[in-house]
Amino acid sequence: MVDWPATAYTRTDLSDASDYPEVAQINTPANEIVAMQPHFGAGTAITSNGGIRLTLKDGGVAIAYTGQKAVDGLDDTPQTIIPDGTGDVAVGAVLAYMVSPSSGSASGGVLTLYNGETEDLYNDGTNQVTISVSAVGAMTVVRAAGSLTYDVGINILINM
Repeated sequence: MVDWPATAYTRTDLSDASDYPEVAQINTPANEIVAMQPHFGAGTAITSNGGIRLTLKDGGVAIAYTGQKAVDGLDDTPQTIIPDGTGDVAVGAVLAYMVSPSSGSASGGVLTLYNGETEDLYNDGTNQVTISVSAVGAMTVVRAAGSLTYDVGINILINM
C-alpha cells in the first residue's frame, strides 16, 4: 500500500474556466493537475452511464485523457466514442473492454489502438464487433458482421 504524501492536495472549482467547464481540479504539490469533467469534448457526452473524463496535464498542457463509454444494444450503426475534435486520438489509445452479445459468451481484454487502425473486440467466426480510430483521431465501435446485438463497455485507460 502506498501512503499519500504529507503535503495536502488542494481542490479548486473552475466552473467558469473556458477550457474546462464544470471542472473540479486537483493540484498536487508538484503542480501536476488532474481535471475531471463530465464531457469528452465540448458538449459531447462521453458515456451513456454517467462516466467522467479525466484530463491528465503537465503544467498547463493536456497530455492525455482517460474516460469511459458504454453502448447498449450495439448493432450495425457505428457509435462514436471519441469525435474528431477536442479530445480526439492524436497518436493512439489503450483500452480495457467487455463485450456481451445477445447470444453467446462475453469476451473482453486490453487493446492498444493507433490512428488508422481497426481491431476486433469480438469475433466468433460469424459475428464481429470492431473498434476503429480514423487517421484524424475519431474512434467508433460497430457490429461489422452477423446479426447479434451487443452491450459494450470500454474504459479508455490512456488516449494521447
